[in-house]
Order: sequence, then C-alpha cells, then structure tokens
Amino acid sequence: MHELYLIQSMIDQISSNAAEQGVERVNRIQLVNGQLSGANTEALRFAFTLFSNIPLFQYALLEVEEPGLIGRCNSCYRTFKIEEYRFICCYCSNGDIEIINGQELYIDYYEGD
Repeated sequence: MHELYLIQSMIDQISSNAAEQGVERVNRIQLVNGQLSGANTEALRFAFTLFSNIPLFQYALLEVEEPGLIGRCNSCYRTFKIEEYRFICCYCSNGDIEIINGQELYIDYYEGD
C-alpha cells in the first residue's frame, strides 16, 4: 500500500507550508489523482484517516478529483477522451498516441485558518 507513503508525503508538504504560512488548522485538501497515476483513490482516503490524530489535520476534509484520460494522436494530432482504456485514436484508429492527461497525482490546493 504505497498510498500510505504518498499521503505521508502530502502531510509533510502541507505541514511544512502551513508552518511557513502560519496556518494552525487545515480545513480542506484538494488532491488530483489521474486514472493512470498508480494510486488508488479509496486507499488514499483510507490512508488519510490514519493521520486524523494530528492536530493540524484533525478537521480536514480530503477531496480527490479524478480527471479523465486524454490522449493526443501522433498521426492526426487530434486530442480525444480515452474511454475504457482503449488507447487508439477515435478519429483515425492509430495506436500511436500520447497520454496528455490522467497520469498526474498532486495537491491542487489546501485551505486552512
């Protein structure tokens, strides 16, 4: 369960930033987890609950956005939504595509007092 390590890293980053900004309580965290990031959203949520005893995060809500997969065809150069993990251009049926959205995992923002 590498999601525990990922959440620990997120906690460390936000804690460090909160200390610099004088934030005493984190209210909300927006995380972006693409379908191909390799992290399971439910495991991320579960891992986050394990850190709820830290005063800074005691009342924090973790929200996870899961953006869809977007590809760009290297033949016709059009972008398209990849559905059902079918990595073929929907315009020209070429299989030489580049994933341009859906591999990301990052903290979009957090809110606190």
